Amino acid sequence: MLLLCCSYPLRAQQTNPMNEYYLEVISNPSNSIHLTIGAYPQSISANKRADGTIFSVMKVALINNIKAQPFAWKDYKIYILTKSGELFYNFTTSASSGDYSCQYPIASGETHIQFFCFEKLFLGSDIEKVWVSFSDNQFIALNYFVDDKTKTPEEQAKQNIEQTSPTPTPAALPNEDKKKKK
Repeated sequence: MLLLCCSYPLRAQQTNPMNEYYLEVISNPSNSIHLTIGAYPQSISANKRADGTIFSVMKVALINNIKAQPFAWKDYKIYILTKSGELFYNFTTSASSGDYSCQYPIASGETHIQFFCFEKLFLGSDIEKVWVSFSDNQFIALNYFVDDKTKTPEEQAKQNIEQTSPTPTPAALPNEDKKKKK
């Protein structure tokens, strides 16, 4: 099945001094799991299937720490809450490999880029909150950050600390006593 036949941005491309992203680091006490998840709302694009239907795609980076054990991504979901109150999550693609595959191993020290697909058309500016779900009742919020490319690294670090919202109660990852750390 051909997943997409064309891709185009939902908004005009322009030079933006801001870099927006949703990010969280998830680990267990022994650091055998130490996964960083970053979702990039500026990457959202509309895509057209061969049948003419349109869906949205968002780039997500999954980074497994060099000292962590390999991590098996098993079609876990990214949930989006829009400012208008709509809640939805990505769909499972038919791809068995590549950037659209929903199941794959992430080796120690590896960064995996996945393009998550959503039936809903939306813009990065529509997003209120983002979560990753490892099961039906385990949701971990990704924190929103904005890097201002006009600021020094020290100014940006201070801003990121100020932007971080309080961490919710730690959530266990699937099949192990894996706890989220801040």
